[in-house]
Amino acid sequence: MASFDGRKRLQAQEDHAARLFVLFAAEWFRREVVSLFRRWDDVAPGVLGAIDDNAKRSLTLKGLQYWKRDLLIASDGSREFIITLSLEGGIPANVVL
Repeated sequence: MASFDGRKRLQAQEDHAARLFVLFAAEWFRREVVSLFRRWDDVAPGVLGAIDDNAKRSLTLKGLQYWKRDLLIASDGSREFIITLSLEGGIPANVVL
């Protein structure tokens, strides 16, 4: 049986992995966030800690394109990857409770 190495797929920024990354990260923000401060390092460090930030941004773009969702752009033109994912997840349960 062939082994599955999800981190390799994420690091390689494969399309299927990108789709799942966006779903996972959005849901992670909804379930796990305890403050309104957002950093890549906070997103499931045990699962995604080995994936570099550039790969996470690329996965986010590819995943959002697949799901036909827009990446938020700030008024100064900067791309808001983490904010986009957290808003896609909805209101964080831990912040509301």
